Amino acid sequence: MTTPDSALEGGVGGRDVHDADDVAQETWIRALERPPGDAHGLRPWLASVTRGLVRNRRRATRRREHREAAVARDEAVADPVRVLALSEPYRSVVALAYDQGLTHAEIAARLGIAPATFRTRLHRAHQKLREQLDRGGADSGRLAALVALAQEGPPRAPS
Repeated sequence: MTTPDSALEGGVGGRDVHDADDVAQETWIRALERPPGDAHGLRPWLASVTRGLVRNRRRATRRREHREAAVARDEAVADPVRVLALSEPYRSVVALAYDQGLTHAEIAARLGIAPATFRTRLHRAHQKLREQLDRGGADSGRLAALVALAQEGPPRAPS
């Protein structure tokens, strides 16, 4: 009979043995909580449940890695050299948003533009910075200067 353990030989998507053990345990829990109706179909049912759990784990891992990469890119956006390389009006928008601690409305008033225009410029500045990072990679030594600002994020408009 094929067990979840034997179905997981070779690992769960190249992951460690602990992931395979977790999937095997989850499979047996499902078998105890909601067993298949037909005892003759136990073998294919266990294999199907195991495949589903492995698929879900891989999907969750990909999502987590994607989120972590996005956060790393967002932290890298605060690289002062990259910010200074932006053309106006993007450079001043990013500088005011992260350096001065002003609200969107205050920055817009200071620049003499509408708050929606400010948000659009800030969004485009972030896009340009991300494109720079995607093209040239991030230099972690230069990023340390503004990591704290990147973690705080730009000020939010009052609600």
